[in-house]
Amino acid sequence: MTVVFRIRTSAGQELSFASREMFEDFVRSGELSPDDLVYDGETGSWAPARTHPVVLDVQYEAEAAGDADPSSQDAEGDGDEAPPTIGGPGLEFDLALTEELSPEDEQRVFLEQLEAERKAQLDAEPSLRESLTGFTSDTLAPRDPPRRVPDSQPQRASSSPRSRPGGRSATPRERAAAATAASAPAKRSGGLGRGLLLLVIAGLVVAAGYAGYQSWAAESEPDPSAAEVPEATTPEADPVEPEPEPFEPEPEPEPEPESEPALEAVIPDTPAALRERTQERYLAATRAELRSLQPIPEIWPEGPYITVPSDHPEVVDVWQDYRATIQSVRQVDADRYRAAIESALDDAAVTGEGRQTRLETAMGEFEASDELRAAHFDRVEALATAAIQSHNALVEAEGLILFDATGSTGRPSGIGAGTSGRNAEAQLLLDQVTELLEGALDADGEGPGSGANVREWVWDGFLDAMTR
Repeated sequence: MTVVFRIRTSAGQELSFASREMFEDFVRSGELSPDDLVYDGETGSWAPARTHPVVLDVQYEAEAAGDADPSSQDAEGDGDEAPPTIGGPGLEFDLALTEELSPEDEQRVFLEQLEAERKAQLDAEPSLRESLTGFTSDTLAPRDPPRRVPDSQPQRASSSPRSRPGGRSATPRERAAAATAASAPAKRSGGLGRGLLLLVIAGLVVAAGYAGYQSWAAESEPDPSAAEVPEATTPEADPVEPEPEPFEPEPEPEPEPESEPALEAVIPDTPAALRERTQERYLAATRAELRSLQPIPEIWPEGPYITVPSDHPEVVDVWQDYRATIQSVRQVDADRYRAAIESALDDAAVTGEGRQTRLETAMGEFEASDELRAAHFDRVEALATAAIQSHNALVEAEGLILFDATGSTGRPSGIGAGTSGRNAEAQLLLDQVTELLEGALDADGEGPGSGANVREWVWDGFLDAMTR
């Protein structure tokens, strides 16, 4: 469908229109908000509804039609009160004051009009007189008599024409004569004319009230065959136009899900290329995990540290961080390698069943090297545990270990050079600590050898286990 206009509401809903006429009908329905956005296919631009030229044209047309409506013009008159109307349907006449006719002519014209209206009423209701039998003044209460207008304040005659017997409209002169006759006899005619006028008016009010009651009763009773018999219309009546059905915009087709873009290979799909890219990604991820390790303090495990270990709490903190980091790396080691394989397969644009096959093969090779990596991680954890245990033991024995900076007494070299125990028990503890640390640093020739080499040794040992 070619979209000429489109609306986007503040709630995010979009409506499309294939023609300008459909869009103008929607604007006239009042469903368009001034804050809605309107897309014009002719100009290819969006604009708020309050400033769009087509919306403004429809609003100007509606305002012009409202100004030309006769009912609105009548309602916007000079503010004078409309003259009261007496009588029921087909028997109404206006009260107005005029000085154009003499009192005798006004009374004669008024009586002629009453007689014509009475005959028209009797023709429409042939049994009106018989129907009045049995009704009392309580059941047929006349309306309140019209308010009389003082002679000094004449009212303006109604500008709207009234229906007259025979289908003709009363002329302004006739309406003025009828209204004058209704009010003027009070001061210009005698008592006989006034009494006759009141009698005729009372009779018309009673007849009109009864006719209105009969019409209301007939309309209130449901007609069982009304649904089957079409309603007849008179030639004078305007045909009732059916209300237009509310415009329902056509739902826009849902966009098709976008297919994933095809992978573009950046490395060859060969076992060697995949293995090299996998190790590259895996080692980089592991290196990032080990980068947080700090160098071992230089004072460890020298004589001043062994003598007063409580002055160097940073030593035990560093070793605790080493042990926690190695445990974390070992726990997610397989997941990290699997992620590296997936990334390498993406680089080679491997999909389908072949991708799963290569993934399983690579994981099998990785599991085959678990023993080498586990042995290196065990040595790192053992060294960190030995350093933490020796620190705690030396703190408890603090004051029992002596240090000679000249080296003339105590251990001659190695760990704890120049240190000695104050007594035999303290010397035994010192020997045990130094033996534990020397064994962990040597680790059967696989250890770092000294504290200064620990940080590099952790990474080099891991790299050797992966490439061996």
